[in-house]
Amino acid sequence: MASPFADAISDMDRRLPDAWKGKMIRYGSLESSLEKCAITRRPTVEQEFFSKFWAEVEKVNEQFKAAGQEVVQAHRRRSNWLTAVWGTNKMRLPDGKVVVGSEENIRLHSSVCLEYARRNAEGIKRIAEAHDEACGNDAGKIVYDSMWRDQSGLATFLHSPLLLELEAVKMASVDGAEEGGAPSGAAEPGDPDGGDPQDGEGEGGDDGEAPNHRRTLSEPTRSMQLMSDVEESQKCPICLDLLYKPVGLGCGHKFCQTCLFKAVIPGVAFGSLAGLLNIVPSWAQCPQCRQTGVFEGAAYLHALAGYLRRKFPQYWRERRQEEKREDRNARALILKQLEAKYGGLGISYPQLILYG
Repeated sequence: MASPFADAISDMDRRLPDAWKGKMIRYGSLESSLEKCAITRRPTVEQEFFSKFWAEVEKVNEQFKAAGQEVVQAHRRRSNWLTAVWGTNKMRLPDGKVVVGSEENIRLHSSVCLEYARRNAEGIKRIAEAHDEACGNDAGKIVYDSMWRDQSGLATFLHSPLLLELEAVKMASVDGAEEGGAPSGAAEPGDPDGGDPQDGEGEGGDDGEAPNHRRTLSEPTRSMQLMSDVEESQKCPICLDLLYKPVGLGCGHKFCQTCLFKAVIPGVAFGSLAGLLNIVPSWAQCPQCRQTGVFEGAAYLHALAGYLRRKFPQYWRERRQEEKREDRNARALILKQLEAKYGGLGISYPQLILYG
């Protein structure tokens, strides 16, 4: 007889949109294999169980990755003002059908993706625990723990930047529905990336205007402005402030780009994400969970950056101006050190940059 959780999985599968039906983990089938393991206690039978187990994990993972990436890309395309105007956005569903990437469809399928990942992750954990109880060993726990350390992309539905992006897409879609206006995150002409560029957002403020350094007593400071509005999940665990230019690691933790690289590469914090990732040492750890190898799956969280930038525009401008000042000061210090070292050799500034 199937367990209550197997019934719950089957019930969820029935309630999913048509495009998702039949995609859940086959929990009942894995339970049947476990019963055989418990009765025979043969290594070959246990190996058969784990073969089925990994096949289910791979199926769920590929399904989640494909669907999740479609949703995130549809959200980013919809955030482009040309797409919003001409309505050219399309999204491929898990059953292969192509639908319009409307706000409603993006909101629906981002929620389904997240629930799909959560319920299947719970199923994987439960079946691993059931294995150890039935077979009297800890092979299930070892396998499950290894999935949390895996950085090959096999466990994207457990931990990945994609999960973080889907959360941001869901938040943006819900906010857009509540506001009842233009597409969530729709950019203006001249802002082709939907307002969440990774690097180099133009001089001055985020909108290209010159920075305004005047502040009246009635204006709230950055921390005062955010005190009651920012959720814990939107804060950087290093600076404890709102995430700015958020980067997600393979382990599923996220940080401000500058905070992250200041923590793992002392003295180096500015530059493009790709450039910084190229110089991260192989032994670098996540500042939060201390896991190594997580920078291989690091990604800039475009959807989250766009959402936070739109929700907290004043903070985003202030933080950007702070980083620009820090960057200028750091470059000036480096130049001063180089000139002190090479100045007496008759080497020009361009030569310092090229050969220094």
